[in-house]
Amino acid sequence: MKPLFILPFKKNSSRLLNKNFLDLCGKPLYQWSLEQTQEASKQYPGSKIIVATDALEEVLISSFKHTYDNNVELVKLPEWLAQEPYQLASATLFVINDLFNRDVKADFDYLVMVQVTNPLILAEDIINCIELYKNNKRSIRSFTEVDRIWIQSKTISGFYCRPYSNNKPFDFLIQSCIGVLVEDINNLRNQTVRFAAFDCYPRSYMLPKERAVDIDNEMDFEYAKILLKRREKL
Repeated sequence: MKPLFILPFKKNSSRLLNKNFLDLCGKPLYQWSLEQTQEASKQYPGSKIIVATDALEEVLISSFKHTYDNNVELVKLPEWLAQEPYQLASATLFVINDLFNRDVKADFDYLVMVQVTNPLILAEDIINCIELYKNNKRSIRSFTEVDRIWIQSKTISGFYCRPYSNNKPFDFLIQSCIGVLVEDINNLRNQTVRFAAFDCYPRSYMLPKERAVDIDNEMDFEYAKILLKRREKL
């Protein structure tokens, strides 16, 4: 069984401008998860990594300091796919269809989608997700436990946040921090790009909180910077 690693991301970000290319402790944001994906892929001979983005020129410019393994391919996403309502699943399916159309001999069995907005993910997390998938034959998605969930609401005077709560029983709250998602390639290939969606009933791989930062805004970015610097000192 061979994995196809896909790292899809777009240039524009509404909450943190150009975030995937911001310098994070000496590297562009996307580079952190890409390097860990390269490390993880060494455990799987014949695997392939595709970096898919509508900002291919920016990737080429920002990558001159970094070395890519031979199994890494850069693919340009069409601009329309980087707009609403298309999500990561649509971009991932586009890449899969493009690859299989270009290479009729492609024989990848499952996809490993790595989200570049989590720079704290480690190769061991990616490998653990893959092995869980292989052992259970079920889709795997990384999550993290949260102390509370906050809801953002909009009023005439602006945005405000409040804690989420209800009276429904639950074991504990978890937050999707994709970092990594593993599932059968055919789960997506049987869909259309417009309405593509990942498996909504995956088994969970729990990331520790110190490796589960999904960067959406400047606060997340600064928090990730602190955690990375702390990890480098250990």
